[in-house]
Amino acid sequence: MVEKITSQAADFPIRLVVNPSAVRDIDAPGFDDLPKTLRGFLRDARMEIGDKTFEGEDKELLGLAGAALYDALGPLRTACLLNLFTKSRHLSAAKVWSRILRPLVVRQDRCFCAVAPDTAAFLNDAEPFMSAPKLLHKPLKGYELVSSFKSKDAHANLQVTVMSNTSTGDFAADVDIDEASGLGHGLEVIRNQFKGRTNPYLVRELLLLSEAETGALDPGYRFVFKSESHAIRRR
Repeated sequence: MVEKITSQAADFPIRLVVNPSAVRDIDAPGFDDLPKTLRGFLRDARMEIGDKTFEGEDKELLGLAGAALYDALGPLRTACLLNLFTKSRHLSAAKVWSRILRPLVVRQDRCFCAVAPDTAAFLNDAEPFMSAPKLLHKPLKGYELVSSFKSKDAHANLQVTVMSNTSTGDFAADVDIDEASGLGHGLEVIRNQFKGRTNPYLVRELLLLSEAETGALDPGYRFVFKSESHAIRRR
């Protein structure tokens, strides 16, 4: 269904997608209410600056970890983190969360994370993933790209681009969810209102649509709309 357009009746439930521009904030779980594995992930954080383009944004999180890091993310980065956590633990992403160790950079459209050394091999052998172009992803400073893999979903694909540190041999990955793949015309109308980086609020809607019957891909936060008088970010 698209706003201001008359749609024909359907024999199945019609699920409406939120227009992200109507969202002013999110109501997300507090740090203590997060799953234990996500709390541990945040406590182990070693935040750094990814590149000069987003230097100001990345600097906001330098030196932070645990609850302090989570509280400093703001609504867009919190939404992105919860989206990625939810998807990466799902069978459709081969539960790749088991290879993700700690955050290095968190933005509204992606997270750079330290990962286990066998991550590329794991994804190469995982049935839900296929090889994907890596050159569109810029590595962290001191790293070189190794390989990239994308889940085979019709939409809300998880992409994991693995890189290695040229000095230490440590591995990291650029982890993001592609909002565009498999979009129908109605979602394209909404997406076209947002130029530039992926909007995590639309990614949430795609995750919910992809597992509408079971709710298995619900990131666990709700939207606070501009029409609401008070915004609440933590329960």
